[in-house]
Amino acid sequence: MFKLDPATKYLLSRPRGGLNDVLVQLEKSRRYAARFQRVLILDLTRSGMRMGFDALFTAKHGFGCDLITWTPAMDPALDQCPSVFPAPLTGRVSAYTANWHTAGKQYCDTETAHPVNFDHHIDYSEQLLIYEQAGGGSVSLCALRHLCFSRDVANQIARRLIPIGSGYDAVHVRHTDYETDYEMLFKKSAAMFHRRRLLVCSDSKKVKDYAQTCFGPTTELISVSNFPDLNGEPLFMSDKIAPHDAAVDLLSDLIAMARSDVFLFAALQSNRYAVKYSGFSILAEVLRQEPATIRSLFANADPQLLKDMFETRPVQNGIGLQRQAWELRSWFFRVGQWRWNYKARHTSWRLKRKLRRNPGMLGEISPLYREQLAGFASTTTP
Repeated sequence: MFKLDPATKYLLSRPRGGLNDVLVQLEKSRRYAARFQRVLILDLTRSGMRMGFDALFTAKHGFGCDLITWTPAMDPALDQCPSVFPAPLTGRVSAYTANWHTAGKQYCDTETAHPVNFDHHIDYSEQLLIYEQAGGGSVSLCALRHLCFSRDVANQIARRLIPIGSGYDAVHVRHTDYETDYEMLFKKSAAMFHRRRLLVCSDSKKVKDYAQTCFGPTTELISVSNFPDLNGEPLFMSDKIAPHDAAVDLLSDLIAMARSDVFLFAALQSNRYAVKYSGFSILAEVLRQEPATIRSLFANADPQLLKDMFETRPVQNGIGLQRQAWELRSWFFRVGQWRWNYKARHTSWRLKRKLRRNPGMLGEISPLYREQLAGFASTTTP
């Protein structure tokens, strides 16, 4: 039976949102727990991953804090803890629900409207802190530096990626809850992928079907995932695919995009959240800059699969003697992106520069702590 150690402080972190948001909030919690010597209890079941942390990942040596994967068996001990922040959750850690408040841009306790949040710059006296938020950014890369895939997930992803080898390009299109002008994107980029192998990654079956008709026979389309038709529903909210299968599909796409020669994405169309780019696209872009991090994610994979994945030769597609000429032409088309896809290319360039200047990519991780929300003022002081 799980019991809280009276001499130990804990942080119960419940990230919300999709994969990139989960990794950002995990990193935010990891940093806080490491800084203030707390044990991190991590619950991913309320996130888009919808499963336990240890089913997907293991923590690497040097994670920074002790890590426990939350299970329902822990609820009685958490409910009995007398020292909790936010205080309104005392005695009902297992029972509370949290809803998104648009005005405050954070998740709040449904019953009291208190943010399930705290100031990450303060060392609280309470034994148990509870944190349940979403929010993305490129700092998700820092989380991946401290993680490995579980053995099962690493092996499944490796088996999908080994057949495609290397020597391919990739394009990512988010088109469910957020939308991309994918028809423009594909038409503008078609010449760039002439006589190339192209990995098309999308959460929309409609987008993948359109790619089959848009790119000519000289472009070989490849895929490592098979999402069902979600009818516009985001993957992390859909019950049309089992959580484990969805996670393997998602992570396979991520690693495949990160290993591509050329990676293409575009700005999202206007949306109510004013989100400019898919967090998944940003994560793939920054992960592309760190091959060592990609390899370290597979530390738990079977040795033979690991060897086959990272020592495979490029798979060629019949370019032959004209290969160099076509590569030069493709280079000119890639440069041309700065005209018709300027915002996305500038964002990519800025991220790369930021990584070179500050590999840690430290700084604030949204959302920031807010004491007031919809007329509710917190009077609790740490």
